[in-house]
Amino acid sequence: MPDITLRKIDATNYADAMKLKVDDSQKNFVAPNEKSLIQSAYEAPDESIPYGIYDGETMVGFLLVTSDEDTPDSYWVWRLMVDANHQKKGYGRATMQKLIADLTTEAKYKHLSLSYVPENEVAQKFYTGLGFVEEGLKEEWGEIVAHYDLST
Repeated sequence: MPDITLRKIDATNYADAMKLKVDDSQKNFVAPNEKSLIQSAYEAPDESIPYGIYDGETMVGFLLVTSDEDTPDSYWVWRLMVDANHQKKGYGRATMQKLIADLTTEAKYKHLSLSYVPENEVAQKFYTGLGFVEEGLKEEWGEIVAHYDLST
Protein backbone atom coordinates (compact mmCIF):
# COMPACT_ATOMS: atom_id res chain seq x y z
CA MET A 1 0.00 0.00 0.00
CA PRO A 2 1.47 3.37 -0.96
CA ASP A 3 2.30 5.82 1.80
CA ILE A 4 0.53 8.91 0.53
CA THR A 5 0.11 12.37 1.98
CA LEU A 6 -2.51 14.97 1.24
CA ARG A 7 -1.41 18.57 0.84
CA LYS A 8 -3.76 21.48 0.32
CA ILE A 9 -3.57 23.03 -3.11
CA ASP A 10 -2.18 26.55 -2.91
CA ALA A 11 -0.02 28.98 -4.88
CA THR A 12 2.97 26.63 -4.64
CA ASN A 13 1.39 23.55 -6.21
CA TYR A 14 -1.74 24.45 -8.20
CA ALA A 15 0.18 24.28 -11.51
CA ASP A 16 1.20 20.69 -10.72
CA ALA A 17 -2.45 19.83 -10.05
CA MET A 18 -3.47 21.25 -13.41
CA LYS A 19 -0.90 19.09 -15.20
CA LEU A 20 -2.47 15.87 -13.90
CA LYS A 21 -4.69 14.11 -16.45
CA VAL A 22 -6.79 10.97 -16.38
CA ASP A 23 -6.56 8.25 -18.97
CA ASP A 24 -8.48 9.02 -22.18
CA SER A 25 -11.05 6.34 -21.31
CA GLN A 26 -11.93 8.28 -18.12
CA LYS A 27 -12.36 11.78 -19.54
CA ASN A 28 -16.16 11.54 -19.57
CA PHE A 29 -16.21 10.53 -15.91
CA VAL A 30 -13.98 13.08 -14.14
CA ALA A 31 -13.88 16.85 -14.62
CA PRO A 32 -10.47 18.35 -15.40
CA ASN A 33 -8.61 19.64 -12.35
CA GLU A 34 -8.74 23.18 -13.72
CA LYS A 35 -12.54 23.06 -13.49
CA SER A 36 -12.40 21.54 -10.02
CA LEU A 37 -10.10 24.30 -8.78
CA ILE A 38 -12.37 26.99 -10.23
CA GLN A 39 -15.45 25.38 -8.71
CA SER A 40 -13.72 25.12 -5.37
CA ALA A 41 -12.69 28.77 -5.47
CA TYR A 42 -15.97 30.24 -6.69
CA GLU A 43 -18.83 27.80 -6.01
CA ALA A 44 -17.86 26.61 -2.54
CA PRO A 45 -14.87 28.60 -1.29
CA ASP A 46 -15.73 28.20 2.39
CA GLU A 47 -16.78 24.56 2.26
CA SER A 48 -14.41 22.84 -0.17
CA ILE A 49 -10.75 21.90 0.13
CA PRO A 50 -8.63 20.81 -2.84
CA TYR A 51 -5.71 18.50 -2.09
CA GLY A 52 -2.80 17.15 -4.02
CA ILE A 53 -2.23 13.44 -3.45
CA TYR A 54 1.51 12.95 -2.97
CA ASP A 55 3.88 10.03 -3.05
CA GLY A 56 6.97 11.58 -1.50
CA GLU A 57 7.41 14.89 -3.32
CA THR A 58 5.53 13.81 -6.45
CA MET A 59 1.91 14.82 -6.90
CA VAL A 60 0.18 11.72 -8.27
CA GLY A 61 -3.46 12.74 -7.96
CA PHE A 62 -6.06 15.27 -6.91
CA LEU A 63 -8.80 15.19 -4.28
CA LEU A 64 -11.55 17.76 -3.76
CA VAL A 65 -13.68 17.41 -0.64
CA THR A 66 -16.52 19.53 0.66
CA SER A 67 -19.12 19.87 3.34
CA ASP A 68 -22.67 20.83 2.46
CA GLU A 69 -25.25 22.60 4.61
CA ASP A 70 -27.99 20.53 2.92
CA THR A 71 -26.40 17.31 4.24
CA PRO A 72 -24.68 18.32 7.51
CA ASP A 73 -24.02 14.70 8.55
CA SER A 74 -22.05 13.98 5.38
CA TYR A 75 -18.62 14.94 4.14
CA TRP A 76 -18.41 14.75 0.35
CA VAL A 77 -15.75 13.62 -2.07
CA TRP A 78 -16.44 16.02 -4.90
CA ARG A 79 -13.57 14.79 -7.08
CA LEU A 80 -10.94 12.09 -6.91
CA MET A 81 -8.49 11.43 -9.70
CA VAL A 82 -5.14 9.75 -10.11
CA ASP A 83 -2.93 10.82 -12.99
CA ALA A 84 -2.86 8.35 -15.89
CA ASN A 85 0.88 7.76 -15.34
CA HIS A 86 0.30 6.73 -11.72
CA GLN A 87 -2.81 4.57 -11.96
CA LYS A 88 -3.01 0.93 -10.88
CA LYS A 89 -0.50 1.53 -8.07
CA GLY A 90 -2.99 1.75 -5.21
CA TYR A 91 -3.04 5.54 -4.84
CA GLY A 92 -6.81 5.89 -5.15
CA ARG A 93 -7.49 3.18 -2.57
CA ALA A 94 -4.82 4.55 -0.20
CA THR A 95 -6.31 8.05 -0.52
CA MET A 96 -9.82 6.89 0.27
CA GLN A 97 -8.64 4.75 3.18
CA LYS A 98 -6.70 7.69 4.61
CA LEU A 99 -9.69 10.00 4.24
CA ILE A 100 -12.01 7.45 5.89
CA ALA A 101 -9.56 6.93 8.78
CA ASP A 102 -9.10 10.69 9.29
CA LEU A 103 -12.86 11.36 9.27
CA THR A 104 -13.55 8.44 11.59
CA THR A 105 -11.00 9.80 14.08
CA GLU A 106 -12.43 13.31 13.74
CA ALA A 107 -15.96 11.95 14.43
CA LYS A 108 -17.67 15.07 13.06
CA TYR A 109 -19.61 13.37 10.25
CA LYS A 110 -21.77 10.24 10.06
CA HIS A 111 -21.14 9.57 6.37
CA LEU A 112 -18.59 10.06 3.65
CA SER A 113 -20.59 10.60 0.48
CA LEU A 114 -19.79 10.81 -3.21
CA SER A 115 -21.31 10.39 -6.62
CA TYR A 116 -20.27 8.93 -9.94
CA VAL A 117 -21.57 8.58 -13.47
CA PRO A 118 -23.72 5.43 -13.82
CA GLU A 119 -21.68 4.25 -16.82
CA ASN A 120 -18.47 4.32 -14.78
CA GLU A 121 -18.38 0.65 -13.81
CA VAL A 122 -14.79 0.94 -12.57
CA ALA A 123 -15.79 3.63 -10.04
CA GLN A 124 -18.83 1.61 -8.96
CA LYS A 125 -16.71 -1.47 -8.30
CA PHE A 126 -13.98 0.59 -6.61
CA TYR A 127 -16.29 2.43 -4.20
CA THR A 128 -18.52 -0.53 -3.33
CA GLY A 129 -15.33 -2.53 -2.73
CA LEU A 130 -14.35 0.06 -0.14
CA GLY A 131 -17.71 -0.32 1.60
CA PHE A 132 -19.75 2.47 0.03
CA VAL A 133 -23.46 1.71 -0.30
CA GLU A 134 -25.35 3.12 -3.25
CA GLU A 135 -28.34 5.31 -2.43
CA GLY A 136 -29.42 5.48 -6.05
CA LEU A 137 -29.52 7.84 -8.99
CA LYS A 138 -29.75 11.56 -8.26
CA GLU A 139 -31.72 12.70 -11.29
CA GLU A 140 -30.64 16.36 -11.20
CA TRP A 141 -26.97 15.34 -11.32
CA GLY A 142 -27.38 12.26 -13.48
CA GLU A 143 -25.07 10.44 -11.07
CA ILE A 144 -25.23 7.58 -8.59
CA VAL A 145 -24.89 8.72 -4.97
CA ALA A 146 -23.15 6.42 -2.48
CA HIS A 147 -22.36 6.70 1.23
CA TYR A 148 -19.80 5.20 3.58
CA ASP A 149 -20.92 4.83 7.19
CA LEU A 150 -18.19 6.43 9.30
CA SER A 151 -19.62 5.07 12.54
CA THR A 152 -18.58 1.47 11.82
